[in-house]
Amino acid sequence: MNMTRRCHWLLNIIIWSLIYNVYAWNDIVADLLIKGDAVLSENKIDKAIEYYQKGIKLLPVQWSSEDGLDEPTSDVKVLPSELKVIVSIHTNYATALSLQEVSTIDVAKAYRIACLCYRKWKKSLDGSDNNNDMILKEIDEIITQAYFYLGMTYQDLSTSSGQTNQQEEYLQQATKTYAAATKLDPQESPS
Repeated sequence: MNMTRRCHWLLNIIIWSLIYNVYAWNDIVADLLIKGDAVLSENKIDKAIEYYQKGIKLLPVQWSSEDGLDEPTSDVKVLPSELKVIVSIHTNYATALSLQEVSTIDVAKAYRIACLCYRKWKKSLDGSDNNNDMILKEIDEIITQAYFYLGMTYQDLSTSSGQTNQQEEYLQQATKTYAAATKLDPQESPS
């Protein structure tokens, strides 16, 4: 009997731990995002990158990297408030990387992941989701910024590339991302 109680107790701990990990990631990542933003505002770029990287690692696999974004969209359901945290941490991570003057390709990849997360989320909507217009507007603003900065990053890549074909490819990518930013928010896009 004593062994049975221990097994039930251990099983309950495991179940609650799994539930906590599934539902609490958003709060933990949001906290790391806030901490990263705070130290970034103090120009502590390395520390900000560290916070953002920790947060990205805690995201569900479908939202943490390009590899995860290949997962089927039918299994992906996040609330708008959760998506806001996801795209914010990817976008702010990319911004911090750009301030550190790391590889421009790494910066582009980070901005691109934010944009891909948004597109994946949009594809997963079935019309029955609870729409909070304020949060959706904030998400659109974040993604507009991510697309715009991704376009700028592609322009930087084109000027640093010595190969004409690659320069043209980067400029085409820049044009596409600027168009995506304009489509989301025509009022805020640069003229």
